Amino acid sequence: MSRSKRTQAKPVKSALPRGVIRLPEWWQRLAHRLDWAGLLAERWAPNFHVGWLALTAVVFPLLLVLLAFLLTPLR
Repeated sequence: MSRSKRTQAKPVKSALPRGVIRLPEWWQRLAHRLDWAGLLAERWAPNFHVGWLALTAVVFPLLLVLLAFLLTPLR
């Protein structure tokens, strides 16, 4: 009896080292932005007893979103 050799496709070599989690590029950009947000939050944490800082951190992003909704129909 002859044994047939099983031909297996060779694994594709990746540029990434072994064990690296492969995520889409948009996810990596989002994670990078959230890292910056976390760093800012850690830096601001001791000063959050000052009312204007907390108010600015909450209201300013909301104003930007509102402005985006107002300007989008004008395009």
